[in-house]
Amino acid sequence: MPNLTRPFSSLLLTRATSSLSLAAFVVIALAALPVKGLSQAGTAPSQSVAQSVAADSLIEACYVASTGVVYLIKEPGLKAFCATQRHIYLSWRTSGAGVPGPIGPAGAAGAIGLAGPVGPAGAAGA
Repeated sequence: MPNLTRPFSSLLLTRATSSLSLAAFVVIALAALPVKGLSQAGTAPSQSVAQSVAADSLIEACYVASTGVVYLIKEPGLKAFCATQRHIYLSWRTSGAGVPGPIGPAGAAGAIGLAGPVGPAGAAGA
C-alpha cells in the first residue's frame, strides 16, 4: 500500500518554506529602507539623520536558492562574502534608482483606428 501522506506533507513543507522565504526577503528589504524613526514623528529630523537618509547606501546580501533564505553581508559584525559559491550575491541601493539610461528609439507607428460615429448636428447659425 503506497504512503499517500508523504507527497502531501512534502508539498505543504515546500509551500511553507517558499512563503517563509518570501516573507524573510520582504522583511530584510523593508528593514534596509531609510525611514524616519517613531521618536521623530512630527518634528524635523536632525542634520545627521537627514544626511543618513539622503545618502545613497548599498545593501548587499546573499540568497540561498535551496531554502529561499536571504542574509545580509558586508555590514559591521557580518560576513564579508557569501558563505558558499552556491549562494547568490545580490545588492540594491536605498536611493531607489541609479543614473537614468539613454532614451530609447521611437517605436513603430500604430495601426490606423476605426472612424468614430458621426456627432450630433450643431445649432443653426445666425
